[in-house]
Amino acid sequence: MTDMPVQGKRRIRVLAWVALGLSVVATAIELWSSTPESAGLARAIFGYYWDTEIFLLAVIYIVPFVLDAVVAIAVKGWRNRVVALAGIIVLLVPVVMGIWIA
Repeated sequence: MTDMPVQGKRRIRVLAWVALGLSVVATAIELWSSTPESAGLARAIFGYYWDTEIFLLAVIYIVPFVLDAVVAIAVKGWRNRVVALAGIIVLLVPVVMGIWIA
């Protein structure tokens, strides 16, 4: 009977880490999409329909942001919240780089 609370904490911790991992992957995709190498691949996949690529990148970027925000609100414990908020900070890296470069 004492194992139940530990399992619940582990599940929440795993959810926080999964949200952080999705944020890292979304940030990597967002940073890669601004490289010249990605333009050729995007043109091969989407053709000249750039609106589709922009929409896809927005979905890839917004879904982890919403997941991190929900996890940060829903989890218990400061460690889990720090992990979830770290995902939001990771997602802000492309925004800061865009402002810095521009």
